Amino acid sequence: MLSKTGLIPDHHKFKIPEETMDYVIEYYCREPGVRSLKKYLQKICEKIAFRIVETNNEKLIEVTKDNL
Repeated sequence: MLSKTGLIPDHHKFKIPEETMDYVIEYYCREPGVRSLKKYLQKICEKIAFRIVETNNEKLIEVTKDNL
């Protein structure tokens, strides 16, 4: 999934804490199974990649409930 968005785990610094993952699962994934979870994680990774390219950001990007 990360390769499709252009993110490289060792090169790009980003973090999705477990509490954020729980929040996504509880409030965003309506259907059972992992298909919708995969779709939302893909969207989150695309937004991280866009932010890195747009701002030339080299700092850690942390995904929280507030910036989903």
